[in-house]
Amino acid sequence: MNATIADRDVALNVRQAPENLTVSDKTEPLNYTIKQTCELLNIGRTKVYDLIAAGELEAIRIGSRRLVRGESARHIASNGTGG
Repeated sequence: MNATIADRDVALNVRQAPENLTVSDKTEPLNYTIKQTCELLNIGRTKVYDLIAAGELEAIRIGSRRLVRGESARHIASNGTGG
């Protein structure tokens, strides 16, 4: 039996990506590095850490890395800080 990949996918009920999906349909990142946050907000590292300490930027730790929540950074980029 020579089953093709398409036959196997049908047998496994694998979902196919929509044909009209393009690279420009990418979603925003869930998290940003500190460096990416600096670039997004056009501020320095110290200010990013100050905003995290003040609770104005939500950050998480994964191992030794600190990542800023994308939604939090985009909110500040759009609306500024509270203070």
